[in-house]
Amino acid sequence: MVSSHVNFANENEVCFNSVSDFNLSNSLGNSGIDNKCDKPDGWNDENTQGCVSRCTPPPILLVHGIYSSDTMWDQVENALQAEGFTTYRVGESQNSQLNSNSPGLLPNNGNIVLLSEQVRNAIQNIKTYTGRNKVNVIAHSMGGLVTRWYIKDPDYMNDIDKLITLGTPNEGAPIAQNQIAFLFGLTLGVTGSNTIVADTARYQMIPGSSFLQALNNNFDTYGIEHSEIAGTSLPQNLSLFLSLCLIQPSYCSLNSVTDSIVPRYSVNIPNINCYQRHVVHQDQLGVAYYEDN
Repeated sequence: MVSSHVNFANENEVCFNSVSDFNLSNSLGNSGIDNKCDKPDGWNDENTQGCVSRCTPPPILLVHGIYSSDTMWDQVENALQAEGFTTYRVGESQNSQLNSNSPGLLPNNGNIVLLSEQVRNAIQNIKTYTGRNKVNVIAHSMGGLVTRWYIKDPDYMNDIDKLITLGTPNEGAPIAQNQIAFLFGLTLGVTGSNTIVADTARYQMIPGSSFLQALNNNFDTYGIEHSEIAGTSLPQNLSLFLSLCLIQPSYCSLNSVTDSIVPRYSVNIPNINCYQRHVVHQDQLGVAYYEDN
């Protein structure tokens, strides 16, 4: 699917589907281009004598967001592995044995265009290590933008089967231009080798940035089955709620729906399956978020 750049916020302002309609196991399951389960009984007979091996879905790459690291996926990875999925984190996948000591994307607030090369590298290493042609990707927040830029790159290897993005600011996050976000960059940013300007990713996520315009221009899914999930809750803690309303008053207006960091309209890409759940931005990473009911 290809379209010229649209303002996602004006095209479709809400995610109509409840996350209760989103079944993670089905979304990451055996359907897809890379799947070789072409027998009615669900067994793979290709290049084998009889039914000898059960088909498995592609491995999953987990891509974290800004100011974060691979450790944010601890609960999610345990839940996915309990369901029988094979998972790898973007930092550990930076070498051929998938045991790199990298904490994740470096720097975790660096240039998204350059960070996408680390996603490319991780996917290539996972494919080589597992012998699979494609991977599935789950990405949180900025990680979704990093993954989308890799897909948009002319050298994209057509090696992502399914993409699930959680709270990804496809049209930016207004709070990114707030001074409090600048302080976050000073205190939470992790250094790395590809920093061009300090806290580049935060600037790139300001609504209307040249990066977002380039990312969303001539938008194309390249055949990837993409699902997105938006949070819709402000902080339940009163002091946090009041602090957010003071820092970013627009988030607390009656007609605003946000996960406290990213507005729902920014998550929602037209013609992509969008789901919502009443959680704040970071709560999208808890085990409960991936329950099917």
